[in-house]
Amino acid sequence: MFSEIVVNFNIDAVAITCRIDGRQLSFCSVYFKPQLNSIRDDLESLLRSLPSPLVLGGDMNAHNEIWGCSSTQKKGREVESFILDSGLSLMNNGDPTYIHPGYGSISAIDLTFCSPSLNILLEWGTVKEAYGSDHTPIVISSLGPTFMNSRRINHGHRGRACLLRAICEEAENPINEHNGVLGDVIHIILTPSTSIREDLHPEYYKAEDLGRFQV
Repeated sequence: MFSEIVVNFNIDAVAITCRIDGRQLSFCSVYFKPQLNSIRDDLESLLRSLPSPLVLGGDMNAHNEIWGCSSTQKKGREVESFILDSGLSLMNNGDPTYIHPGYGSISAIDLTFCSPSLNILLEWGTVKEAYGSDHTPIVISSLGPTFMNSRRINHGHRGRACLLRAICEEAENPINEHNGVLGDVIHIILTPSTSIREDLHPEYYKAEDLGRFQV
């Protein structure tokens, strides 16, 4: 079973709690607009809303050399301070997650945090195929034979609820049976609506259908 976690309605986020392989987990996906001057308070508000252990990820639009950006800016320093104060683990490995559509410059503004107890169980990475987005898909995979399948995530705010729902509904099945919806979800790349181009991969529309009909 899974249930939605109520978060601050002023924050563009969706969160759920579910049981995977007997472990209760919280997942949250968030989007912060680049125009925001500060996101520290919103991150703290989200963290207070999420039971541990948790995975928190999103398009933070926060630049910091620590996670692979070319410069460190105010929001990046805020997020760095948030990580240190919260005790969460930063899962990013320095790979770029965003390619500017106009200039072709790269940065790492899509960040993923997790509880320290999950950091030793999960591995974070990116893939080359962007599926029509300017954000690079992120792969979070299990380091062990059980617990969770690999799944590909882009922390945009379009279709996020669909992805979380699909993960949690399939999570009640044994791991070796995760070849239905999760098998499809691996190929669904969820992208901020402002970044989507017209030549979208068909799996985008499958994600929208899954979310619309609550499959």
